[in-house]
Amino acid sequence: MVEALFDLGGWPVYAVTAVLVFLESAVLAGLFLPGETVLLLAGLLAGTGNLSMAVLLPVAVAAAFAGDQVGYFIGRCFGPRLRESAVGRLIGARRWERALELLERRGATAVFAARWITVVRALVPTVAGMIGMPRRRFFAANCAGALTWAPTVVLIGYLLGDSLTRAEQVLAHLPLVGVATVVLMVAVVGIRAVCTRGAATVDPEPVATTGDPRSDER
Repeated sequence: MVEALFDLGGWPVYAVTAVLVFLESAVLAGLFLPGETVLLLAGLLAGTGNLSMAVLLPVAVAAAFAGDQVGYFIGRCFGPRLRESAVGRLIGARRWERALELLERRGATAVFAARWITVVRALVPTVAGMIGMPRRRFFAANCAGALTWAPTVVLIGYLLGDSLTRAEQVLAHLPLVGVATVVLMVAVVGIRAVCTRGAATVDPEPVATTGDPRSDER
């Protein structure tokens, strides 16, 4: 696959990367070809000077975001019928339940966290649409996930592209990066909420009322 991408070079590689990352969640292709593998290889090519990071990063983020949005709307439109279809049965009840359980427990946070988990990443957008997650909430979580996950994987390939084996070893620990990011986000939100609540409980200083100043002159 690396040799094939090297032979293509230039814009065809950007196009292949965008299409495969998009299809991962849009049509559940991630069950067979994880998008992170494609991004890792694209990062490897950028590290060897065959691709431009200035072009690759926006392409990767846009494709990841668009794929999840389409997957969400497919789930919203077709709902349980998709799960009962031939493709749904091929995926297996266990995988569907895992994605559903994650969303029911974590809500929009699960949309972000699922970005870092192979296979689940492909299912969560569709399941989020099935259960009727609010569009704005999904949109925000999808933006956060695409903006962090895609550049992270590309940069791993870029920095460790001289050794594909090393890059794959780092990629195996990618879910830990996602967990750490989620924990950090929750901590920031929690601290902010505590500070806001503390400020709200402070009684304002009483303001002395002196009446109409003109009455004193009289």
